[in-house]
Amino acid sequence: MRTDKKSTLFFDDISNAVHAILQSFLKVMCHAKNRYGQFN
Repeated sequence: MRTDKKSTLFFDDISNAVHAILQSFLKVMCHAKNRYGQFN
C-alpha cells in the first residue's frame, strides 16, 4: 500500500497538534491540581 507525501504530512501535522494539545492540557491539569487541593 503506497501512501503519497501529502497524506503522510497531513497525519504528521495531526499527530503533532494532538501531542501539543495533550501537553498543554496536562500542564493545565497539573497547575489546577496544585492550586486547588480538593481535586487530588
